[in-house]
Amino acid sequence: FGTNNGSLIVLDMPSGIELVNMSFGSLWGWGQEPTVAVGNTDNDPGREILFSTKGGLYCIDYETKRVQWNSVGADGSQLTLGTMVLVDPDGDGVDDIVFRNHKRYYRLDNEGKIVHNVSLEVFEDPPHWVDDYLGWPCRLIVDDLDGDGDTEVFISDCGSSMIPEIYKVGHHVWIINLETGVMEYSKEWNNTIFWSDPMLFSHNGSKYVAIGLASYGEGNDTIIIDLDDMSYEMVDVYNREDTSLTFRWISQIPSDNDTILLFGSYNCYAIAWSFQDRKLIWVSPGGTGRANVESPLFVCDIDNDEKYEVLLPVGPVHVLDGRTGELEKRLMINGPNYHGERTTIGDFDGDGFMEICQGLHFWQQETYNIIIIDTDVIVYAIEVPSDGDSMILYASIDNEVPILLRNMTEERLPSNIELFMSNDPCNTFGEFQLFPGNGSHGTTMDSLIIISTYTIENTDEGTFLNLTVIPDWNFSHEGMNDLSVGFTSAMGTPYLTIFKDLFVVERDLELIGDIIISHLEEVLQDGDWLLPSEPLHVSGLDVVYEGTESLHPHRDAFTLDVFDGSVWANLSFTEGEPLEMDLRSPDVDGGFEIVVRIYQVPLGEHGLGRANFTLKVDGTGPHVVDFFPRDSTWFCEPRIPFAILINDEGSGVDPLSIEYCMVRDLNATDRLWQHVTPDETTEVELGLRAQSEYSFSEGSTYILWRFTDHLGNKGSIDHVVNIDLQGIYFHDFSPLGWVATRAVDVTVSVSDRGGSGVNPMSLEYSYSHTDLFSFSEWHTAGVLGDDDRFKIYKKYLGVEGSSNLIRFRGRDNAGNEAISSSIYTVYIDTLPPEISFVDIVNGSIQDPSLKQVLINVTDESSGLSEIVMGSILDVEANEEIGFTLGSIKGSDSPSLFEFIWNRDTGPELNIMVKWWDNANNIAEASIHFFLDQPPVIIDVSPVNGSSFINGTAVNFSVDFNEPNGEEVSIVWLLDGSVVLSTEAIFTNSSIPLGEHHVLVRVEDGRFEVVESFEISIIAGPDVGGPPPDDPGYVTDDNVDFIGWLIVLLIISGLIITVIVLLRRKKNPRIDP
Repeated sequence: FGTNNGSLIVLDMPSGIELVNMSFGSLWGWGQEPTVAVGNTDNDPGREILFSTKGGLYCIDYETKRVQWNSVGADGSQLTLGTMVLVDPDGDGVDDIVFRNHKRYYRLDNEGKIVHNVSLEVFEDPPHWVDDYLGWPCRLIVDDLDGDGDTEVFISDCGSSMIPEIYKVGHHVWIINLETGVMEYSKEWNNTIFWSDPMLFSHNGSKYVAIGLASYGEGNDTIIIDLDDMSYEMVDVYNREDTSLTFRWISQIPSDNDTILLFGSYNCYAIAWSFQDRKLIWVSPGGTGRANVESPLFVCDIDNDEKYEVLLPVGPVHVLDGRTGELEKRLMINGPNYHGERTTIGDFDGDGFMEICQGLHFWQQETYNIIIIDTDVIVYAIEVPSDGDSMILYASIDNEVPILLRNMTEERLPSNIELFMSNDPCNTFGEFQLFPGNGSHGTTMDSLIIISTYTIENTDEGTFLNLTVIPDWNFSHEGMNDLSVGFTSAMGTPYLTIFKDLFVVERDLELIGDIIISHLEEVLQDGDWLLPSEPLHVSGLDVVYEGTESLHPHRDAFTLDVFDGSVWANLSFTEGEPLEMDLRSPDVDGGFEIVVRIYQVPLGEHGLGRANFTLKVDGTGPHVVDFFPRDSTWFCEPRIPFAILINDEGSGVDPLSIEYCMVRDLNATDRLWQHVTPDETTEVELGLRAQSEYSFSEGSTYILWRFTDHLGNKGSIDHVVNIDLQGIYFHDFSPLGWVATRAVDVTVSVSDRGGSGVNPMSLEYSYSHTDLFSFSEWHTAGVLGDDDRFKIYKKYLGVEGSSNLIRFRGRDNAGNEAISSSIYTVYIDTLPPEISFVDIVNGSIQDPSLKQVLINVTDESSGLSEIVMGSILDVEANEEIGFTLGSIKGSDSPSLFEFIWNRDTGPELNIMVKWWDNANNIAEASIHFFLDQPPVIIDVSPVNGSSFINGTAVNFSVDFNEPNGEEVSIVWLLDGSVVLSTEAIFTNSSIPLGEHHVLVRVEDGRFEVVESFEISIIAGPDVGGPPPDDPGYVTDDNVDFIGWLIVLLIISGLIITVIVLLRRKKNPRIDP
């Protein structure tokens, strides 16, 4: 802090040790208070102190206590008598300085060089007093005020004095862009005086500034400026008819659903006001202070109860509830009356609680003292954390009972804590005293519950007293018990909490666990089988307190009673010894039960829980329920299955013990035993089935079986297998190839090579239309034949393709069964091949040189056969012409074939082809087309050698024929190069004098024909008279000649028209 005599002082908190004391010259005078800021102006790990005095602005390195630089204002003005804030606009960790004195705004860089120097004297008639004094400098606000992304500085002043000259100043606002130094806004309110620092707050996304006004008993007491549009509102916050307040301090109480502003006045009032609802929330008079309030109201959680308090520094610091304004505590300051004060708060000693630091000016003693007030929680709480509704303490063992002194710290721990234990009706059975200072404790009366020890644990929640409590076995009360905890806090406040129904004492023991019975280190399951008189071992049990799973009593507290199926035995165990015992199984078959229960020695009674385990004794081997095949059964195939069905009413058949061997003579001694594999055994309803398969020799073979149960008791059986390989068989299946009908006559012969003959009633068939997995049920077959040889006949209704499968089965008269060794296929194709001509269509006109036609022939089922027929007919000659038909060499398509003929033909051809598939289906296709012919010129006009008088109209025409009726193009050429026309008929009167060669050409796109002739253009006759070059001279003879010429032209036109009409009738394609 800075002093009025120009000294900079730094004190350690809370020890009060002076760390810095530097003098910069006297500042004593009106309003000459120094300004201090702390930051980093050189980007080193240490901090710098910015100190504004009458001599300028000093930057002092805190580590070295040396002045780094000193700066003065522009035009000799001083960087003092103002307010200062440090900013880091570019985020590089190095601070710039923003400073405002009575009449100018400065921004300095970290080396003290002036970046911006802006005059605040922008109003028309500023007051002239105290060196052009505009008003008392107030706290600067640096923020993005208007949401444009730029940072601005909000500057205001206040009157802060009752002196008339000063009273009329202090009602200005300036906004300056931090980056550019441009003043963006300024305004003067002439009808009021600002009385507080500005306070920036946000509401519903908009930013506002609130400033207290000097109301002096009437009018509004606050101005609120909307920074979005710089509109403002004068508000009477206190709004009482009897009086009004002048607010010197404004801050904010955090709230989730409202914007609550906190106002403080010189005369010790604190007011909470809802900006959202525009109404008072609470008003606190604050009591009578020793002097006016000269520090802002602080909003903080001073007692760590997660709720905000308001600190009102008026003599005793008043602690108000931030929600209601109610007084929670007064923090007293002892000493004489003081004149002025400055207050701040912080956790200076790191104990988690706020300390209040006040600088007090004692006028009469001419001293300035700094006082630190320690704080405590306003209310302690005593709690006993518990997972359930009540705690359970267990007899004779250590029980942990935690007691939480919420908000208690190690420094504030009381010296004596008293505990009382009782139960209804008001029966106190334990009184204890804890002395946390040295960790000792004592008791004031004998009790069936003792405290063996306790520990102290400090946490963020408070201080835990972790008690270790041991109830006696003789604690017989089964109901709820109470605990009372009391102490007196370090601040002298007594606390007592009674925990009703806190705990019960449990002394019942319970036998738990899954009993484990083992035989020769093999663990048995409940209901397992044993041989008679086998040794057994019992384990897996545990003894715990009732309701727990792992809380054990001491071993001397119980014994175990064991029943081994015949007698009870009582067993005791030493501490640490496992709860295990040895038994034996009975001597006779049948089940028996092992029972274990607990006996509580101190109580003389049985405890809870009982363990039961059932075992069975088996001394008898397995027996055979059934076997296959029977001894009288004969088989016609060598490879057949064989099986036995075994059962055991005791421990069950052991599937791994089953063996068999095969012999032709029961007296043979060289027997080869073979184990049945697990895949060859199956559990069924009547027991265990063992089944295998083998290729037997013809005749009788004996199968010998042997097996045991799971305990080794033995069993055996033999049976015989008979093979007759001369059974029936199926042969000569028909049809073998493709057929062209879905109703197929199927036959197969059935014979018996020398056995008892075919049994015709046993013959059956089964079929599938898809695959081997979809055969139908077996059906009785129709049979033809005699005793030795039969034939099965079936009208089979199949499907298209090769997926028609059929099989047969039957028996001989001796009962030998047989099934067809082959699955027969019926091939059905009812669809003929598909034939198409490639790149040619009916009625088309083709190139006259065409000597080949391609065809595409496919068949998806039985395939194409080699049977094919074809013909090529010359329609004009009405005769067939020779051709060759075959596949195209080198083609990737096996279905592509070509017709080739080598002789010339007429203009019109007809091709026909027939093709058979392998099922004898026939496909037929034909095509009719034309070969292109050139056009023919019949006549041209005028005739060769014709002469015409110059200037007369010459009529040209051509008569032609297009055999295929195609479109043609016509061109008339004069002397080989001049195009006369592209029409069949036209007239031209502009051919020059002389001999000329005329050619006409007719084209149809593939062919062109021409015709040519010679004509002459001559001059007209000379009749006499004036010279021919005299256009004005006309005689009667000239007139007669012209008249006759006109008559001749008309007659020629009529003749040509008649000729044209006749030609159009002959050939309609001529364009008129």
